Amino acid sequence: MSSPLPPLPSAPRNSSGDGSLAPPPDLTASHVVDTVAESAQSVLRRRFRVLMLVRDAYDRLTEDAPALKAVLDDLTTMLRLLLAWANSTYRRVPWTAMSMIAGAVLYFVMPVDLIPDLLGPIGLMDDAAIIATVVGSVRDELKRFRTWESGRSLPSASRQDGSTLN
Repeated sequence: MSSPLPPLPSAPRNSSGDGSLAPPPDLTASHVVDTVAESAQSVLRRRFRVLMLVRDAYDRLTEDAPALKAVLDDLTTMLRLLLAWANSTYRRVPWTAMSMIAGAVLYFVMPVDLIPDLLGPIGLMDDAAIIATVVGSVRDELKRFRTWESGRSLPSASRQDGSTLN
């Protein structure tokens, strides 16, 4: 019985003749940025996609937190912001800033990027650089979110006699 799918094309080989695989000829930094930007906007249009992205990022953080120490606090803030945005509890963020944040998180969870993550901590250098660059661009939005977040607290529980529990 034959397969209904056409055969996969063979992977391109590099010109050195040693048979090793070559990266796609059109894979440039600008191509990666454009693809991530389009994907980020697509993710932001569906709440479920945002939630899945945050879940994947937290899963990835459990593995790679030590290598991302320099951007860890900002990255976790971006994840909390994405959750609050998806849950419609915090929407005071411009679309451009949300797209940049989602794009940075997407880049972080993608296993194939400019420096392959399979290289361990070295492979996370580009992820950390992207996160740091985006944080520099949306720092005011993150600060506003942290202020909003710190101002939210659970209401004090009160007893039947009117006194509060502390």
